[in-house]
This record gives sequence, structure tokens and C-alpha cells, in this order.
Amino acid sequence: MPHQSGPVFLRMDFPPMIPALRSGRFDAINTGLFWTEERSKMLYLVPYAQQAISIYTDPSSSLKLEKFEDLAGRVVGVESATYTERKAREFSTAMEAKGLKPIELRTFTTVTATSAALRAGQLEAALNINETANSLEQKGIAKIWVRDIAGTDITFAFRDKLLAQAVAEALTAIRTDGTYDKLFDKFGMTKLKATTFAIRGDGPTN
Repeated sequence: MPHQSGPVFLRMDFPPMIPALRSGRFDAINTGLFWTEERSKMLYLVPYAQQAISIYTDPSSSLKLEKFEDLAGRVVGVESATYTERKAREFSTAMEAKGLKPIELRTFTTVTATSAALRAGQLEAALNINETANSLEQKGIAKIWVRDIAGTDITFAFRDKLLAQAVAEALTAIRTDGTYDKLFDKFGMTKLKATTFAIRGDGPTN
């Protein structure tokens, strides 16, 4: 790939990202990819932040929520085929096992569609990652009740080990000089506690 003056970004849906990276279509994935052991054997993963879930309602709603279990028996929106949906279904199953009513989850393809359904009164609450919920609240179209549920490390993913190591070193440098903290505070993201960054896992075995 020819040298560029800066990064070149390709926008695409998530499902083809990992196969496209492995086949060499681009050099890195920056999409909040969750660290899993399986992925750590396919790619070089560098954790840089945490992803967590927020519960929110329409600002005009009279519903008050203090914990995830308060969603028992309620109609809740979530984006389909996401970490948030998977965790919500796990929590709902666990709640049902404890004798609580399951959550009636309704899935949508985009946060825009979820927000429209919430505004129209078709949902009682909705779930999304902290950053998205923060953005909706800042725009005045959501009220967040609970944050930081099910925190999970998110990563940059690479097919080249040297590039992954260089990015880890750069992250460590901006953590040391304070830039990391400033950026995360600005965008309301959840920081990793680590002060140094590194590849986590063995990377590709083939």
C-alpha cells in the first residue's frame, strides 16, 4: 500500500471487517472490536478502552430505573446482532431464572430506528453503549438512568505484528503525556486502568 500523509478510512458494515482485514484489504480495524480469545488467535489485538452499556428512556418518560432488573417485563429496544443485544438476552434469561419477568426485547438495525421507536412510545426504554447513549443525551433525545453495565475491553485489530506493537507503544506514549485522558474525558469514554498498552493474546497461528 503506498504511503499516505494520514490514515485512510473505509466505512463498512461489521460482518465483513475481520475477513477483509485477514485478506489484506486494509491494515487495521478501529470499530470498538471486543477482545475475545478466539479473535486474539486470528488477529493482533491491542486493548485501548472499555465498552459498557447504558439504559436510557425518552426524556419525557415518567419511568425511573436504578438497575438492570428494573427492566423486567418491560418493552426495551436494542440494536440487533450487537454485544448489547447479546448481554441483554443473557441478563433477561438470568432474571427469569430468579423469578422475574423476562424483558420484551425489540431489535432494530440502527440507533436512529431505536430512537424513533422510543420517541413514538413503542418502547419503554432502550439500551446502547455508553458513548452512543451519552451522545443521545447531549442532543436532548434520551435520559440515561444506568451506566457502565457489563464493561468489556475493546481493541484495535491488526494483521501485522510490528504495526500492532507500534500502535501499542504510541498509546503508551499518549497515556504518559496526558493526551489519552483528555480525549477520553472529551468523548465520555471509559478508560483502561493500564498505563502501558500491549498486544493481548498470541495472534494469528496461520
